[in-house]
Amino acid sequence: MNRWLAVAVVVALVTAVHAEDQKLDAFRAAQLAERKKLGLDKDQKALFAKYPTPEVTFAAAAGGGASGKVVLCPDETKTVTLTGKLAPGSFVSIGSDDVEILKQAQTAKGWEATVHAKKTATPGAVDVSVLAPVSLAQQSVEALVIGCEHTWYVEVQGGDTLVVKTKFQAERDTTVTGEWKRGGKVVGSATFKAWANHGTLRLDQEQPQADMMGQVNAMQEMMASPEMKAIDARMNAAMKKLDGCSKLPPEKMGPCFAGPQKEMEAINKDREALMAKNEVKNSPAVGCRRLDLTAKDGKLSGEAEQCSGKRLQERVPVTGRYTAP
Repeated sequence: MNRWLAVAVVVALVTAVHAEDQKLDAFRAAQLAERKKLGLDKDQKALFAKYPTPEVTFAAAAGGGASGKVVLCPDETKTVTLTGKLAPGSFVSIGSDDVEILKQAQTAKGWEATVHAKKTATPGAVDVSVLAPVSLAQQSVEALVIGCEHTWYVEVQGGDTLVVKTKFQAERDTTVTGEWKRGGKVVGSATFKAWANHGTLRLDQEQPQADMMGQVNAMQEMMASPEMKAIDARMNAAMKKLDGCSKLPPEKMGPCFAGPQKEMEAINKDREALMAKNEVKNSPAVGCRRLDLTAKDGKLSGEAEQCSGKRLQERVPVTGRYTAP
C-alpha cells in the first residue's frame, strides 16, 4: 500500500472512532455557552427547574427480547426507541464504539433510531444516554445488548488451542463447553463459566468436586512427604544456628549469621522447587482452567493460568481470534 494512502486510512479510522466523542464535546461546549447567555450559569436551581433531567425508558421498536432489552448481533441493524420526556434539542448518545447510529429523530413520544453493530462487535450491555440542553442533566439507560453467537479460537503459547462458542443474550454470564485441541486434534473438553463485557471475556472452568479434592489431597501429600520433611529438618537446624549466633557478642554476630542465612536461601530454593514440581505434576492434562481475554477488531490477546505443564499461578500468554455469524 502507498505510504500516503496508508496514512490516510489510519486518519480515517481514528476520525470514525472519535466522531461520537467529538459530537458530544461540541454539544457540551454549545450548551455551556447557551447557559451563560441565558444567565443560568450561576443559578443551579433555576437551571435545573427549566431544563430538568430527562425522564426516559427504553423499548424495542423491533427485535426486543423477553427481558425488554434489544439484543443486537454483530453486523446487524435494528430500530430502537426511547420513550419519555425529551426536551427539544436534547442529545442522545450510545456508549459503545461497536455501535453506530445510522439515523435518528426526536418524536412526540421520545426518540427513535436505527443502529448498527460492527461485524467485530463483542458481547456486552450498552448504555444509551440522554443529555438535556443547557443544564446537561443526564439520564442513562442500559437496555441495548450486543450478544448472539461468537466463536473464540484461543491459542495458549507453546501449548493447546481452545475453541468455544458463546451465545450471550441479556444476561452478563453464561455456561459454555469448549474443545481443547493439540496438534489439530481434539484432546479434551471443558465446561466454563463465561463473563463478557465489551472487549473482554473471562472463562473459568467448572471443576468437578472430585478434581478439586484431588488437588487438595495432592498438596497435603506433598507437605507430608519425606522430601518436605527433610527440607523442614534442614530449616530447623539452620534456625538453631541462627539462634546460637544471636547469643554471641555483637561484633561476632554478623560473621556467624552469614553461614546459616546462606543455608536458608538454599533450603528455600529446594522447597520452592519441590512445590513447583508438585504443581506441574497436578496441572491439567490439557489446556488451562482460567483465561482472561481482550478482544478487538477480530483478534484476541490475554493470559491464562492453571495450565497443563505449568505452575498454579504461572501466567501464560494467549493469542487468537474471534468471529460472529
